[in-house]
Amino acid sequence: MIPARILRQLEQIDWDFPEHLPGTTKSIHWYPGTFPSDVPATLVQALSSCGDLIFDPYGGVGTTSLESIRQGRRAWIVETNAIGCLAAYVAGFLLLLKSVKSHTPLMLIDAVRNTVLRIDGRCSPLLLEADPAEVAEVDHILNKLIRPAPEKFGAIFHLNPNLEKLSVWIEERTLRDLEKISEAIDTTIIGAAGRLLGLAMISAVLRSASSQNKSWGHIADNVRPREFVRKDIISLCLRWLSRVETIITNTAVAKIGSPVKDDIRLWLSPHNWLSTKKPSMVPRLKSKLLITSPPYADAIDYTLAQRLSLYAFGLGDDEILELCRTEIGARRKRFDSASHEVWAVQLAESLTKQLCHMDDVSLAALLLPHKDAGRERGTEALMECMESSNWKPIIQIDRSIRQVRARQSWTSIKKESLYIFGHGAT
Repeated sequence: MIPARILRQLEQIDWDFPEHLPGTTKSIHWYPGTFPSDVPATLVQALSSCGDLIFDPYGGVGTTSLESIRQGRRAWIVETNAIGCLAAYVAGFLLLLKSVKSHTPLMLIDAVRNTVLRIDGRCSPLLLEADPAEVAEVDHILNKLIRPAPEKFGAIFHLNPNLEKLSVWIEERTLRDLEKISEAIDTTIIGAAGRLLGLAMISAVLRSASSQNKSWGHIADNVRPREFVRKDIISLCLRWLSRVETIITNTAVAKIGSPVKDDIRLWLSPHNWLSTKKPSMVPRLKSKLLITSPPYADAIDYTLAQRLSLYAFGLGDDEILELCRTEIGARRKRFDSASHEVWAVQLAESLTKQLCHMDDVSLAALLLPHKDAGRERGTEALMECMESSNWKPIIQIDRSIRQVRARQSWTSIKKESLYIFGHGAT
């Protein structure tokens, strides 16, 4: 299944990755508990070929999908968190645009930047508006490369800020500037992809625009600010756009030439695996490689961490808490004595569904908590599921979680184990 030479190389790699691999991707949106891009970058290169479909059923902000696209593979990710979906989709289409024409994503970033600059007269009145033909061409290119297409995906996100909820986190004048930015993004002709880039920008800067910006954990735990501080949200947006521009420029992407109709490179399915329904967006071809890191029990509240972004898209507390209730392994469930067992069962049941999308001959790489982390029940359940589904273990590798990379200690888990399985011909 895996050549002996590749196995030896996998065993010799320093999976702690003290230095980032050159040309790999970086996240355009903050998100708790993501694994470093070096992990999927290495696995994609070692275990797949150009054109293969790589599947991440817990896609997060798209770390696996971005590394797959970057190396000339196709990617399908499934994610239940709306903000993760937005960030993964936008980062994905920026890389796809670069793979076709290197200047195109920079043009789109400029279009959004100019929209922000016009809001309070910081720019020259001679600043050119985006060429409608150019932004239409961006959407036309992406319609051939990504599913859902930008216009359809954008319909999921309504910029209708819940001002009542945001007002307890964000200073009044800052909030008024947020309204201006939101209106400009929704009304300026920047195309469907440009609008989505603008939405990702707004979502990404809200935590910094808040008067409570000690950590995402304070926002998740509903620790409101003691005093309000005005923030320059327009400058925050401009800095974010510059950072994204640098990320895209520095990311090495395989060229795909002129796209043809239905040459899909990225599928994104907003979906909760606990649902009885199937994902709404499923590729016709089967996946050759699954790479994922399932949510760890009682570690992170992914939904509540994005509270401000969800408010910006019009949600209220009741809707957010309902999303949290259906989140696998949410930290809020840690007070339930059966939380680890429930988490393990949910992971195994979800994995059974996920394996149905794999090719007859395929590989799977699961990054799980180390046995010393006190969450061994989840690993046991997944191992049992793989065995009963005729997947054979190939290799296990341990790695350390470097908290300095994560910028803060978000969990007591310090080590992880990477398990690689094979299915089909040996």
